[in-house]
Amino acid sequence: LGSDLLYNTRESYDPLIKIIQQKLHPQRGVILLAVRWRKPDLERDFFRRAETNVPGLKFKLWKEFVESREFEKRSPCRLDWREYGNPESESSNAFFHETKLCVGQRETTLANVVVSTEGDMMECMNDEEYSVFEELQVQIYVGKFCRGGRGDETMMISRKRQHGNI
Repeated sequence: LGSDLLYNTRESYDPLIKIIQQKLHPQRGVILLAVRWRKPDLERDFFRRAETNVPGLKFKLWKEFVESREFEKRSPCRLDWREYGNPESESSNAFFHETKLCVGQRETTLANVVVSTEGDMMECMNDEEYSVFEELQVQIYVGKFCRGGRGDETMMISRKRQHGNI
């Protein structure tokens, strides 16, 4: 279970990926990773590298979270990690340009606020507006081994050990 693990994009993701490789149980292991997207291009690199360097590991949106009515308005984004904040993704562009929120009691799009994060739009937000802004960019991912990946391979090695074949 992790949160803000991808926040400092200046640090290497290698230690986190190495821990996943070493500690995640191949059949029962599950990673719950809450992501508050800040620099999607850099943060997507973690997912890409984790899925590449840990054979069989896949990250998907937490289905129960996505389908929950309680979170439907608070965290409406249904994009996977490959799409979120990706300027080449039509779905991502639509999410950012069609999602509305208030800044200083004036309605604007999420895209306008994200582009101006270096500027003054966030400084004009009251506490409630800022909470909405933050929640719109939070997603929860489940990472686990899929069939045909490391989990199956590790199970075969484990069976061979039990039978003295390794």
